[in-house]
Amino acid sequence: MRRSFLLKYLGTALAAAAILTVPAYADTEVSDTPYEEVSVSESPDSGGAALVTESAVSEAPGSGTGVQQETVQAAPDTAGAPQPETTGPSAAPETSAASETSGPSSGSTSSASGTGSDGYMTISSTTIFGGGPGSYTVMNSGIPGGSIGSAVISDVPTLAEYNEVGAYHNNDASVNVDLGFTVVSPQHSYSGFKVAEGSVQLSDGSWDTIGYDKLIRGGYYKLIREETDSTGTGWYVVRATASSIGNYSTPDGSVVKELWLKKSDCTATNVISLNTSDPVRQNIVKTALSYAGAGYSYAANGPDYFDCSGFVHYVMAANGIDVPRTSTELCSAGTQVGIEGLRPGDIVGRPGHVGIYVGNGYFIHASESDTGVVVESVAVYNKYNSFTNYVSVVN
Repeated sequence: MRRSFLLKYLGTALAAAAILTVPAYADTEVSDTPYEEVSVSESPDSGGAALVTESAVSEAPGSGTGVQQETVQAAPDTAGAPQPETTGPSAAPETSAASETSGPSSGSTSSASGTGSDGYMTISSTTIFGGGPGSYTVMNSGIPGGSIGSAVISDVPTLAEYNEVGAYHNNDASVNVDLGFTVVSPQHSYSGFKVAEGSVQLSDGSWDTIGYDKLIRGGYYKLIREETDSTGTGWYVVRATASSIGNYSTPDGSVVKELWLKKSDCTATNVISLNTSDPVRQNIVKTALSYAGAGYSYAANGPDYFDCSGFVHYVMAANGIDVPRTSTELCSAGTQVGIEGLRPGDIVGRPGHVGIYVGNGYFIHASESDTGVVVESVAVYNKYNSFTNYVSVVN
């Protein structure tokens, strides 16, 4: 696909659509850690990955305009979201596909209007489907049997911006790396992103459904276990220490410890393909991803809570690499390679915030207290909180 086609499509779509705007977050004047020598920002960074305001669209099911918020059908004889019999993040026991367990209801519905033969709504017949180098196509998009109306996201990165990340090494030989644990990746196509429907249990024991429009689209989540709810729908239960996940925030401020992702929207694997044969780089990625879903705390050094530079320092130290403790120093700790020169295991950042590139267009970072340690697209993040430094500290 050529960039010119992409820009032409986006121009046509934007002219015809009600646009969802994405706010850019201004940095706050705080230091990265108590050891930081300059006043720099560690602002709400996960919000840089396309947090979407919805004031321009309607969320009422059946309204016929804008993004329709899916409604959850509760289990029989219940009202609203299903109420579990027990409370706490680990209340639901592991179950087989044939068993029933407390958990989120799977029966999400929204009114359908004008669906195509494949059951998908379309925006001008096609929409851009992105998610990292090598994973974008042009395809019909929407919620099966539902409606995305005319709303689009205005700042989906272009194909060229996705391709820019690690471009110099995208043709390097790929190696399948066994992580030693399982990661889950959202794969459903919605408004230009790969997303998944989710559900979380709040502090009062109730369940809250997270629709596609909330853009749950992290590159990798660490699997805790698998569950099957009372309707027979399968869920991946992944680690999270967050009150905000994508564009979703818990209504009561609950910090959830688990996120349920619908299996039909995701893939799960314990092997990922990385374009590096360097065992040190591979092990950096394995170590970093093993802490996906850990918590964020200012000046924390791990292993359950980190701040951004504490996370990078911890992962590098675990692999025998001595790096500075502050984000400003980390940004100049090694060899500057540029965004095109990124390889798995490199540091991405700016004075005030840093993370680790894990390959395939994604990086992992201890983002903020609301989100914890999350995996995000470099190209998407750079639309709002651009990194300025891409550093190799390996070899």
